[in-house]
Formats: sequence, structure tokens, C-alpha cells
Amino acid sequence: MSAKDPHIGMRRQTANEWQVLDYPTHDKTKALFDYWNSKRGDHLAPLRSSIDPIDVPSLLPTILLLEVEGPDPLRFKVRVYGTAIVTMTGEERTGRYLDDFGDDLTPSVRNVIIDRWQSVCLTVVREKRPVFVQGMRRNPERTHQTVHVAALPLTTDGMTVSHLLGAMVTEAAASA
Repeated sequence: MSAKDPHIGMRRQTANEWQVLDYPTHDKTKALFDYWNSKRGDHLAPLRSSIDPIDVPSLLPTILLLEVEGPDPLRFKVRVYGTAIVTMTGEERTGRYLDDFGDDLTPSVRNVIIDRWQSVCLTVVREKRPVFVQGMRRNPERTHQTVHVAALPLTTDGMTVSHLLGAMVTEAAASA
């Protein structure tokens, strides 16, 4: 990371091939992080009004924008859900809440997935910092993929995280 990012360390948490990191692991998540950083300047996070996904057209299909609602309970509403992510997940989630995903999954799998995403989003909101994820995913064709995620805080008041800007991309997992 650049000298501008001293708050981003090298913490790593692993759970079932799901690594929560403090650095991007894919060119596209790094590109979104660089864009976010260019808008952030010396502030905690960029203002939501300074972010326009059209500024990074090559990333548009992979972009997510979540609005933070709450505080009790704290929920995340999907405002933008890129077309590549729709293809990856098999469902359009714009307008839905994070805890309302995966209707086609078994309850145990659905709960694990929702818990993982809630944990990432809550970390961004509470710690007011970017979070990156790298993990394994099995798609419906039963091929394994590596998923890379960036979750970046945005603010409307300069202090409180009001939105999360994200990107999610996959690539074929390396053969063992």
C-alpha cells in the first residue's frame, strides 16, 4: 500500500477458505481501491457525493454500492449490483437487503454466506476502514473459483460510514 494508507495493516482471518484481508488481491479490486483513495484524499473516507461508478467504466460490471441503514438493527441495502455479479450469483439483488439473499440455498449455507457478508460490512462500518476478501467459491457448474472482494467506506458527513462501495470478481481457481 502507499504511504497514504498507514491504517491498513496485514491482518488476516481465515474461516473455511474465506480470508478477510487489509489489502486487495486482484487487479480490479486494487483499481477500485486506487479510485477510492484518489477521492478520499486525507480524509477517513470519500464523500458519497464524490463517487460516481461511471468514473471507472471498466469496473462497472463488478461494482456494488450498499447503503447503511439502522442503527438498530444495522442493515445494508443494495443500491447498485453490477451485471457481472448478477451473472456470478444468479440473481439480481438491487433493492434487496444483505440479509435477504440466497433464497435458493439451504438454510445452513445461506446463514454462513449472510454471516460472512454481514461481518465484512460491519467491520467496514465500525472500524471505518477498507476490507478485502479472498475466498473459494463453487459455482453451479461445480467448478471452483477464487472470489476477490473490496469493501470500502463512504460517508455523507465526513465521520459516519453511510455507504459501502465494493467490487466482486472471480477467476478460475488454480489447479492443485
